[in-house]
Amino acid sequence: MTEELDRLAAIMRRFADNELQGSSPLYERLARAAAADPTLLEPLLAAPKSQQRATLYFAAIHSLVLRGQGEDLAAFFPDIAESPSRDDPVPPLRTFLKERRDDLEALYATHNTQTNEVGRCGFLLPMFGLVAARARRPLAMIEAGASAGLNLLFDRYGYEYGAGRFIGDPRAPVLMAPELLGDAVPPIPDEMPAVASRIGIDLQPVDVGDVDAIAWLRACIWPEHGARLELFERAVEVARGDPPEIVRGEILETLPPHISAVPEGTPVCVFNTATLAYMNGDERARFGALMAEAGRGRDVYWVAGEGPHILAGLFPEAGITGPDNGYALVVANAGREAAWVGEAAYHGRWLRWRP
Repeated sequence: MTEELDRLAAIMRRFADNELQGSSPLYERLARAAAADPTLLEPLLAAPKSQQRATLYFAAIHSLVLRGQGEDLAAFFPDIAESPSRDDPVPPLRTFLKERRDDLEALYATHNTQTNEVGRCGFLLPMFGLVAARARRPLAMIEAGASAGLNLLFDRYGYEYGAGRFIGDPRAPVLMAPELLGDAVPPIPDEMPAVASRIGIDLQPVDVGDVDAIAWLRACIWPEHGARLELFERAVEVARGDPPEIVRGEILETLPPHISAVPEGTPVCVFNTATLAYMNGDERARFGALMAEAGRGRDVYWVAGEGPHILAGLFPEAGITGPDNGYALVVANAGREAAWVGEAAYHGRWLRWRP
């Protein structure tokens, strides 16, 4: 067990260094405490090894705290306490882990980290615009790793890219304005890309009408991220009015028949964000191979926002080198002709387009 806990401690340390600094002070403090004392991570061993992730560790804790369990620990959560405690949160965490161990282990054994980062639509839209300009026809949108499918509804949101560049309905309840970094301007389409059809694929689809399932997605949002939470809640309301179709299935098995089911002559746009991180190297290679095969003889485009090391492995010719603190953005004609077009924050807060 010591070896397994040491492995989890290393994961938690990298998470604190690479993702939490400057983004979630509470989780960073707890993550560093757990890295220093791996016994705090024992409940996470109940999760399948492939799901033993820092994000799942905190999502389950957050879920229980949001349900009213662990009052002492809840005092440190900015999305719960009106004036969060400035004391040391580690002793209340120890008590919480001891008292709620059975509940936590049940969550770890049965749940995956799932988020619908609606803010990612801010960097997806320019990429969809590139695809639409090339395809010149309405797109059949397929999201790999769709969760509740909120990003499939990108065309129902409003977007502002500075200097008066706005697209979408300005009265839309979901409005995004990613911070633009660098000198290059994202290619904002003149019109919203037309959608012929939309469908999502996920191992554990989330029904937007399921209160408990939506509560889990809410728990996956970090406690300091009020803007993310607001976008999520508004997008859920939009989706409840006309929810997208999400099918249950393993992506590598389910994606090919759904691409084949799109009528001939309709271009397909497959997109994924933070999905390939949950696959191993062999599975990622298979994903790339099936995309290349799907594009033989028909228009199949691939839009991806993933860790730079992941996309660099799939598209070595694209020259991807960064960023260190976010996603690389790639647009490809199926598995070929890949272009590294930009970089973005994990949750879509900023966007840097490449010249």
